[in-house]
Amino acid sequence: MLESRAVFFFPIVNPKKAQGVSFRLTIEAEPGSKAEVDRLVASRLKNLAFRATASRTESTYGFNGANVSEGGEALKWVNEVPGVSSARIEIVEGLVNVFGWLRKEIDEYVTGGPVTD
Repeated sequence: MLESRAVFFFPIVNPKKAQGVSFRLTIEAEPGSKAEVDRLVASRLKNLAFRATASRTESTYGFNGANVSEGGEALKWVNEVPGVSSARIEIVEGLVNVFGWLRKEIDEYVTGGPVTD
């Protein structure tokens, strides 16, 4: 990410303040299919809280549903999207954001070498 001068944004989300059930949906796309899979999934998910990408094939979506069955329904149709090689869904009860690793990567890039705490 740093070598290509990418910008990394990740929202701070508090699932305890959401109405209904908070879900995290992780999708692995077939090579070359990710952009289209992302477009289709993001356009269809209701109450999308965030979308994050950490690789050329994987995306993670956070969204809220009225009940647990909405998560199962979302997983079912995501698995039918052309280009999806696998998908999994989890109910999110709490979230802890840890960004120390990112700060270390940035510091090492800026200084040109390892940084000790």
